[in-house]
Amino acid sequence: ITAGNWVFLEARMTPTAVIVRVNRTEVLNITSLTNGSVSQFGILGATFGSSSDWWIDDMYCLNSTGSHNTTFLGDPQVYTLLPDGDSTPLDWANSTGSASWSLIDEVGPNTTDYIESDTVGDTTEVTLTDLPTNITNIYGLQTYAYMKKLDAGAGDVSQGLDSGGSVDDDGGQSLSTDYAYYKATFEVDPATAGTWTRTAVNAAKLVIARTA
Repeated sequence: ITAGNWVFLEARMTPTAVIVRVNRTEVLNITSLTNGSVSQFGILGATFGSSSDWWIDDMYCLNSTGSHNTTFLGDPQVYTLLPDGDSTPLDWANSTGSASWSLIDEVGPNTTDYIESDTVGDTTEVTLTDLPTNITNIYGLQTYAYMKKLDAGAGDVSQGLDSGGSVDDDGGQSLSTDYAYYKATFEVDPATAGTWTRTAVNAAKLVIARTA
């Protein structure tokens, strides 16, 4: 690894093995660990007494559960798709203006404008920007929301994706009275239970619902 150059690192850990790849080439394969537990594994570091800056991009993290995305993915890229239009329903109230999507489309949160709900069952759907034209293989989608509740008591919100009328969501997460990021991961298209296609991603809508 040469300073000043981008490299692609992948690492896989099990209780008895560690495999590391650099630019898709395997550089480490230890298959005889005997401690039975790997709880931490660092792939970045610096010589003792020195300092280094590391730039990280297109990072992914997987586990071995399920039947999708359980091993090395190769050299993928991570793209951000932002809200770009209102759909229906639009139950959540706008802090200002009439376009809900424009209040939640910032890169880096802006808490001066937002959407809000005080009614369980309220749901808002917004459309998203398209993937770049060169992207054809999609391993999954992940939603991120920067949220908080305003009062004591229940304040649960679900994030989901609407694909052609079929909706999958995370079941709802309990919010804190302090702003925090909440995420949900969708490895398969809810309309087909199969791998996402470019067409399906471009047509998908973000669903935000008050669940408690």
